Amino acid sequence: MLVSGSVSVALAWLLSCFKILHMPQGGGVSLEMVPLVLFSLFYGVLPGLLAGVSYGLLHFTQSIFVIHPVQFLLDYPLAFGAAAVAGFFAGKRRSPLMDVLAVLSAFGARFACHVLSGVLFLSLFVKALPQNPLFYVMVYNATYLLPDALIAVLIVPLLAARLDRVYTQEHTRGHHER
Repeated sequence: MLVSGSVSVALAWLLSCFKILHMPQGGGVSLEMVPLVLFSLFYGVLPGLLAGVSYGLLHFTQSIFVIHPVQFLLDYPLAFGAAAVAGFFAGKRRSPLMDVLAVLSAFGARFACHVLSGVLFLSLFVKALPQNPLFYVMVYNATYLLPDALIAVLIVPLLAARLDRVYTQEHTRGHHER
């Protein structure tokens, strides 16, 4: 589990280096959540939380954009720790639909963290915003998290099914060799 978690964090970091789209104030479309969600799906909530928080701290070293300690917690360790929500779907009879629900749940939790952070930031530091801060922050975060989630919805079920087959083959082979 430790090795899988470490590989997931490293792969998430590597994938974050290849952005499909960069947003002007931060954020971008990438595949960084895919390995974190997969890890949570296979190992559960607590290991997924540890991997996600670890990645969030590592991700912070790439962007280092902190205005307030609460914003740091919401945008880095908690936002990526949100991948652990997929762990609630671990251990159940899995199906592509369950995998899709796991992805959407993880991204929904991440979206909530970023929105809360953005609303707090805007209410503290930007007084002359022409529209509702909640609306602005939701639209801004949706512009990169929604494409991220849609890509993950397509990829995670395929990878999870493949990993299930590999695990089953390895597990079966181990029993035959004893």
